[in-house]
Amino acid sequence: MKNNGIVIVATNLHRYYQSAYLLAESIKDYCPDFSVTLFTEDQWVDHRAKIFDNVVTDIPKHESSEVNKRTKMWGMGNSPYETTLYLDADMEVLSEEFSTVFDQIKDNDMLWTEITKEREYAFVGREFGEVTFKFHGGVCLFKDTAKPFMRDWYDLWVKQATNEWWPIGNYPKKSLQGFDQFSLWWLINKEWDKYKYLKYDFFEDDHRWNAIRSYDKNLGHGVNPIIGHWLLGQEPHD
Repeated sequence: MKNNGIVIVATNLHRYYQSAYLLAESIKDYCPDFSVTLFTEDQWVDHRAKIFDNVVTDIPKHESSEVNKRTKMWGMGNSPYETTLYLDADMEVLSEEFSTVFDQIKDNDMLWTEITKEREYAFVGREFGEVTFKFHGGVCLFKDTAKPFMRDWYDLWVKQATNEWWPIGNYPKKSLQGFDQFSLWWLINKEWDKYKYLKYDFFEDDHRWNAIRSYDKNLGHGVNPIIGHWLLGQEPHD
């Protein structure tokens, strides 16, 4: 097992494989020695896959496309690295500061980017009944200690997406069922006793580590980005 590395997951739609390749290109441009593992579907692997240090196609394939949209949590839980940076496929490294990413973890087990009140305009939603989303699932830096949490997140997501699980309470199913962030919220806020050995925090200047396309630069959000997040595979290269 290698010490540090990056995991990208491209499943369900071919455009995510194309995006993952472009992301890997940008990673290697700034940090050619960083190891990058791609979790993807065998049918899409082509000559571009040589940019990755490792390609994994032995991934779960569910009959539900909703489940398959979030294979990323399975990839996170099965990372080959001791310290892993997970990145959504529709991202791009934009700064040499990216080389410091693994230093950011410090004594945390998980490091996230945040959905803040002041930046909620950039998201589909932040508050739903009793739920307030704070954790953005597009970027996560985590240690081996957090892999069981990631596996549980994926398992709960499968149940959520297939109607096998929904909690009683003010949790509007119509609004929340399609969000993997809800199962993430649930594990952190309702089942944390199981994971209380984990320490988590948010990246310093996290808006730069996940500079979402819809951030308003006039408000100072997402300026001087380290990682750009273009959303839905709509890269500016096209």
